[in-house]
Amino acid sequence: MEYLAGILAVSVTTIASLALIWFLDRFEKEPIWLLALAFLWGAVPAVVVSLVIEMAFRVPLGYILEKGIAEAVMGTVVAPVTEEGAKAFGLLLLFLVFRHHLDDVLDGIVFGAVVGAGFAWLEDIFYVLGAAAEGVEAMGIVFVLRVFVFGLNHAFFTALAGLGFGVAKVARSCWLGVLAVILSFGAAVGAHLLHNALVGMGSEAGVVASFAVHWSGLFGLLVIIVGVWFAEWRCIKNELREELALGTVGERDYGQVSKWFGRLGWELKFLAALDLDGFLRVRRMYNQLVKLAFLKRSWRRRPRESTERRIAELRERIARARC
Repeated sequence: MEYLAGILAVSVTTIASLALIWFLDRFEKEPIWLLALAFLWGAVPAVVVSLVIEMAFRVPLGYILEKGIAEAVMGTVVAPVTEEGAKAFGLLLLFLVFRHHLDDVLDGIVFGAVVGAGFAWLEDIFYVLGAAAEGVEAMGIVFVLRVFVFGLNHAFFTALAGLGFGVAKVARSCWLGVLAVILSFGAAVGAHLLHNALVGMGSEAGVVASFAVHWSGLFGLLVIIVGVWFAEWRCIKNELREELALGTVGERDYGQVSKWFGRLGWELKFLAALDLDGFLRVRRMYNQLVKLAFLKRSWRRRPRESTERRIAELRERIARARC
C-alpha cells in the first residue's frame, strides 16, 4: 500500500508541475503530443542512459579511488554531467526534428523543463519507494525533500539547457547559437553539480544552502520568462499590425490575440455555450496568428525562402478559418 501511495503522490505533484510549466507558455501552447514526447524522453531514455553510463564509471572509480572519494566524484561530477547530457540530447533531437515548434527562448525553457520533469518523476519514484523499505516516516521525509523542497530541481536544470536551444533558434548567427547551447548546458551541469555538492555535505547547512541556491535560480529564471513574455507581446502587436492592414486579422482579433486574459475570456464564452467546435476554432486561429507573428520575426532575422513559404501558407489557413 505504501508503494502505491508513493507512486500516486509523486505522480500527482508531477502533474501539478507540468500544469505550471504549461501555463508559462502564454501565447502559443505547444502540442500536447510533443510535450508528452519530451516528458517521456526524460522519464525513460534519459534515465536509462544515465544509469548505464554511471554504472560504467562506478566500477573503475571504485578501483582507482577510495570509497568515499569515489562516491563524491560520482555525485558531484559524473552524475551531473551524464544526467544533464542525457536530457539535453533529447532537446537536441527535438531542436533538429521538430525545429518549427521551437519559436523562441520561452519554448526552449518549456521543453527543457518538461524533459526535466519526466526525469524527476521516475527518479523521485525510485527514491520514495527505496525509502519506504525503512518505514513510513523515512518515506515521508524523502518525499518532502524530493518533491517539495527540491521538487523543481531537474525541471530547473534542464530548463537552463533548453534556454540555450531557444536562443539558438532566434540568434542571427549560427555560431552565437552554438555558443548559447554550450554555455547553457554548462550552466545546467554547474547548477546540478552545486546542488549535489551542497547536499552531499551531509549537513543541515548544506541542505539550506542548496535550497537557497535552488529557489534563487528559479526566481532568476522566472525574471527571464517575464522578460520574454513582454518581448512576445511586442512581437505579436508589431508583426500583426501589417496583417491588420492586409485583412489577415480583424480589429477584434488583433486586439485580443496579444492579451492572454482577453483570449481566455473569449474562448470561455464558447465553452459556456457548450460550443466546443467554436472554442477549438478560435483557439486554433489565435495560435496560428501568434505563429504567424513569430515566423515573420524569424524571417526578418534570417530571411529564408522556406520561412517565407510557411508565412504564405499560414496566411491562407487563417483566411480559410475566418471564412
